[in-house]
Amino acid sequence: MKDERVSDHIRFPRYSYRVSRRTDGMSGYNDVMGRAVFICIINDLADVVDAVEDLRLPSRPEDRARLRIERRKMCDSVIKGANDLTAIFDSVKAESKYTDIAPKNLPQYRNEICGQLLNPLRKSDPRRATPYGRPFSFTPYREKLRIILSGIERELRRWLKVPREETRKSTKHGGQQQKSRSHRGSSPPNQPGLCTVM
Repeated sequence: MKDERVSDHIRFPRYSYRVSRRTDGMSGYNDVMGRAVFICIINDLADVVDAVEDLRLPSRPEDRARLRIERRKMCDSVIKGANDLTAIFDSVKAESKYTDIAPKNLPQYRNEICGQLLNPLRKSDPRRATPYGRPFSFTPYREKLRIILSGIERELRRWLKVPREETRKSTKHGGQQQKSRSHRGSSPPNQPGLCTVM
């Protein structure tokens, strides 16, 4: 039986699955269609989790304990980010998400995942200091991940026309406020026997 990996907690879009990375470095979803590019992004994020999990930690107890915590946070951030993106994609019922060409910025984020996260992590050795003489840390990678995920979400929502939850709430709240102000601002009707001062 195959051992479960942390990356197995990443959910792929409906009717798709993870593809093993080929020897040329591509994940198997090398296509210009938006859905294929998006699945490739999720596939690459799963590879990032594997790369983080496979890194050998230093033997020094304090460094090892610190990096174990950082590694768990890094993996959790990737998994949550990937699953949030998949949830956005699966929430759209339109058939266009299967037939549209990928938005021009979406493939760029796929390249950023490989160039800024996956490849550097695979070449890293936490048992050694960085070129700047500092102890290895996952924190810079988490910051890069945050920026990349934010960009992917923004591009995904724009492509699939999915508003942010905050935007929907503020629009609804604004409409309620406008209605409330309109109601409060209206003059009460004149009633028989009462003198209305103008």
